[in-house]
Amino acid sequence: MQPSRFRILILILGFLILIGLLPSVRVGALPSAGVTLTRLVNCPSTGCAAGQRLNFKADYSFSPQLDVSQDPNLQLCVFTPSNWSVQSIEFASKGTISKKDYKLDSNHCANPPTGYQQVGGASAKISDPSVGDALTFAFRLGNSADTPNGAILVRLYELNPSNSWIVFGEFQNSIPVTPKSANVFVANDAITCDANKPCYVNSSDDLPTGLGTGLKDAIDAATIPATVTLLGNVNIKQNTVVLNQALTLKGSGSSRLTYSGLDCTLPMLSVTAGATISGLTIDDGVCAAAASRDLVEVKSAAPVVIDSNDLTNGRQAITAAAGNSASLSVRNNHITANSGYAIFLDPANTGVLDAIANNIEGNRAGAQVECSGVAKGTLDHNYWGVGIFASASASQCTVNDSKRLGAEIMRNSAAPGVQAHTVTVTTTRQDTFNNSIGYQRSASGGDFGLTIVNHGVGSPANIPFTAGQAGSLLPCSNYWDVFFASTPAPLDPATLNLFFKYNLSSACLAAVESAQYCGQTANPTSFPLWWYDLPSANWLTTGAANGQPTTCDLNTHEIQVSIDGAHGKPGFNELQKVPFVVGVPAQPVSVTFSNLTAQPGITQATLTWTTSAETNMAGYYIQRSTTSVNTSFTNISSLQPRKGSGSGGASYQFTDTNLTNHTLYYYRVLVVGYDGSNGVSGITSVTPIPPTATNVPTRFPTSTVIFRTATRTATWTLTPTSPFKTITNTPPFTATSLTRTVTVMDTPTPGSPVPTTAEASTELALTRQARTAEAGLAITPTPTPSAVQGGTGPLTLPMAVLAVCAVLGGAVYLIREQRLAR
Repeated sequence: MQPSRFRILILILGFLILIGLLPSVRVGALPSAGVTLTRLVNCPSTGCAAGQRLNFKADYSFSPQLDVSQDPNLQLCVFTPSNWSVQSIEFASKGTISKKDYKLDSNHCANPPTGYQQVGGASAKISDPSVGDALTFAFRLGNSADTPNGAILVRLYELNPSNSWIVFGEFQNSIPVTPKSANVFVANDAITCDANKPCYVNSSDDLPTGLGTGLKDAIDAATIPATVTLLGNVNIKQNTVVLNQALTLKGSGSSRLTYSGLDCTLPMLSVTAGATISGLTIDDGVCAAAASRDLVEVKSAAPVVIDSNDLTNGRQAITAAAGNSASLSVRNNHITANSGYAIFLDPANTGVLDAIANNIEGNRAGAQVECSGVAKGTLDHNYWGVGIFASASASQCTVNDSKRLGAEIMRNSAAPGVQAHTVTVTTTRQDTFNNSIGYQRSASGGDFGLTIVNHGVGSPANIPFTAGQAGSLLPCSNYWDVFFASTPAPLDPATLNLFFKYNLSSACLAAVESAQYCGQTANPTSFPLWWYDLPSANWLTTGAANGQPTTCDLNTHEIQVSIDGAHGKPGFNELQKVPFVVGVPAQPVSVTFSNLTAQPGITQATLTWTTSAETNMAGYYIQRSTTSVNTSFTNISSLQPRKGSGSGGASYQFTDTNLTNHTLYYYRVLVVGYDGSNGVSGITSVTPIPPTATNVPTRFPTSTVIFRTATRTATWTLTPTSPFKTITNTPPFTATSLTRTVTVMDTPTPGSPVPTTAEASTELALTRQARTAEAGLAITPTPTPSAVQGGTGPLTLPMAVLAVCAVLGGAVYLIREQRLAR
């Protein structure tokens, strides 16, 4: 072979080797091609909901045939299943990597595949095909989408030098879809959705009308009439979410609608169609520290109801804006801590406000509500704060100070809003508030609405008007306000029967059912159902002279009063402005107590005592301690009702069981009065008698058991499939010496349990592990190493250097030969 030909062969060989090594030494890589769902990230477990907005990103590289001289030279096309019913699509204006301008264009998209529709495309001029690109886009699933298993399809076309558009990329991403419903859910993330479906979450956008929030998607997609339920905390964005459907927006438990941004210039919600907002906490989140947002704006031509919510930390909590022409009902809400009005009616508003059974307190200084005209708003039966009149709290509204509530309405314990129920009274008895209060009408007259408000019990703040002042009662029921939910009130001869439970405690049962009150039937004046007469500022009994028919039922532990519009008080007129309670007046307690003794028994003690007189007392509680310190005694019994009277005492006995023998116990008796007062007896002590001795199991001393496993070391040699890699591995098998201490019983006493130990199972597991490792030493696997993309073996770099040298050397020899030939 001639030298020149030999050198040419060396040059070609070097080129071939260099080309073969290029993938291994390549710096950087084009983006991985595909289409990715970027927000939601993942659909809920039940599928992405029909009407949900989705955000995508398409990643792609270019082929060498791209004609960089043409404009455009790239076409991206998006296809979706036909039954996704996608109506429109938006693309980003620039490529994420190239920063090149993209414009809406689908002129070069081919016909969609069978079962698909083309929803849009974008084109651009790419001048550097060596760099990949990415483009984001978004669309809403159609409201009628119902495909359980569909996939988005993205095709990429490029213009080649022969002026032909060819496909150089096609990507798919499966999206499970669940159809819309009349009951839909909204959550902050897919996990919170859980099994609730269809469920909507926020997408990436923040657009007018709230587009980009799961809440707006749910509102627009729901089948009307619909219920949209918020799950947990749900964030909206800067733009106002518009409720433009006649639906119910409600919470689940302690659901909260809030805001995580800092721009607080726009209302959070705007109601433009007849809707109900119920069971939600609405606040403006971090805006509370800055200029707050209005929480709910109403601009509707159909009635709007805002019921049983907590509206806090906003500017105006509720605004009836210019353009609102429908009635606005605000009831059973807790509205507080807003920097502006609780309720504000714009002067241009032509709708009428009816606000009832709300706590409205602690908002702006001065008036809490602005009606902008007495004909535009009525606000009776609301609580405005301690000692605050309605007329001072509602500006330019219709109010009646005698119809204000005298105490705050109890808050719901596990949900927003307050404890106020509006019910329909029929001839069938019904009960509410866990059967604490019942209602029923007489056969005459028609059904009517009734609102029942619970003020609770337990502190002076629960007591309407008097708030624990001298002369207050010992309550045996909650404090209630009861008034008609609509006007006019029922007319005579209709009768409203109310039933009040008094079983708050065993002391109350004993007091109310004593001979002084319901235990006698001759004097209904003494039946302890009270109502507060606001003009006279006195608590009066319903069965008093000129009162209403009142009876006690000792079997059901309740007192009944029958109220009509023509006889006695409280009548229908007073019912509009009075609270009720079952209770007994506070009275001094007197008891003559003697002979408290305690007799020991086996794991028990029996206490006895006697009295010679018992006045205004309900009964006794037994208290026990293991020390004689007064603060260490606790009740160990239910109330032991009194058996004596003011003129004669009684004897009592109580046995305390399940005690520990040989232990000294101290006892005393707590005396409880009808008014809740109490006192204690002296202290006695006792030691329960020990039981008869029984056999005790004999246990031998602790033994030490030592387990050992052999030391093994193995070397695995993997036979490589290329000349560039050798792998040697030494498994970490090392010596192990384990010491365990176990207790054994060699000769247990007959009938005694045989002890067991966790060590036995542990040692067995360790022994098995050692044997398994030993068996593994006989195996010499010969794996085939897999290539690592973009990686280099130990000889890759030297081979690359040799290849380059071969190429350069061959080139030098060729040039030299050419010169010599000349």
